[in-house]
Amino acid sequence: DLHASGNQAGPQEGDFLMTASRLSALADLRRLATGLLNFVVLGGAKGTGKTSLIEHWQRENDTSLALVRATASNNGPSALMKQLATAFSIDPEIAASGDFLSQWRSALSASGRRGVNTVLVIDNAERLDTKTLELVQLFASLRQDGRNLLRILVSGRPELLSHFDDATLKAIAGHSAVARLENFTLTETADFMKVLGAPAFDEGEIYRASHGNPGAIAE
Repeated sequence: DLHASGNQAGPQEGDFLMTASRLSALADLRRLATGLLNFVVLGGAKGTGKTSLIEHWQRENDTSLALVRATASNNGPSALMKQLATAFSIDPEIAASGDFLSQWRSALSASGRRGVNTVLVIDNAERLDTKTLELVQLFASLRQDGRNLLRILVSGRPELLSHFDDATLKAIAGHSAVARLENFTLTETADFMKVLGAPAFDEGEIYRASHGNPGAIAE
């Protein structure tokens, strides 16, 4: 079932209520899919629907994009490179050597020649340390024949956004955007309760108890 809150219109599935902030973020993800953007930062508190939004976007583009998911950790660049080596069937030992980047570039180039655009999605990106952020910046700069070999989406909690001011984004990628998912308003909370099929409820009480956080409301 498709649902939209208030006067906001947009595609959606199941219990995922499409709100103003989600529509705005989805628009940035769609521009990432078409190549109008090549780097997007998606921030939001736990429970605001980041993962659900990414999955919704992926279903829209399941034939034109190859999404590579990686989870950020506190273990530095080597941990991220090992995940990418596994995803691209590169010898994990190479991830610890200087040959990784050249082999990965070759794999990305091969995908591009097949007409497949690769998007690297890094979840829990607020955990990225400075050195790993520098590695991500390097990934964003990979180009061949005048085109980016890779598009990047970093997703995480609000503290992630502090790593990406305008100057940093400009240094990382020429075509970038920051998207923020917000908690529900009182009206959106009421709409969400209806989507969930909840029996008679006091939206004001639920809103105050949950602070409008979708994950907390669903619990």
